[in-house]
Amino acid sequence: MHALIAVAKAFATFNADAVRTAFAPDADYIDTDGNALHGRDSIIDHLRRLFAVPRLGPASLIAPPTLTLRWLGDDVVIATTSVERRGEPTTDGRPLPPRRTHSLKVLTRGDDGAWLIVSDISADAPDRPR
Repeated sequence: MHALIAVAKAFATFNADAVRTAFAPDADYIDTDGNALHGRDSIIDHLRRLFAVPRLGPASLIAPPTLTLRWLGDDVVIATTSVERRGEPTTDGRPLPPRRTHSLKVLTRGDDGAWLIVSDISADAPDRPR
């Protein structure tokens, strides 16, 4: 699904505008810090600010990300993802311990056949340092 690939690319390249085609205009989003947002434009603005923070930097994947799809009908699917990475730097450049992030996304298919994320909730595993 294009929407899931767009979100993955946005986070890999720190390009918030890459999610414009992934989220529905009225989408809901809760990030790993618990920030709740409503609307695609708010999500993009939030990601722009997040990606501009100097502490965020490249990390390497420990294993391939996982994806599970649960179809609730022809036009609704729940996607659960998990990614584990290492080497994400702190503000002073030291690498953080490995980080595990999980997400649950609800997608709907529009009249044009394109899938859009209408809800996205992400959480870090509880052992992530803050």
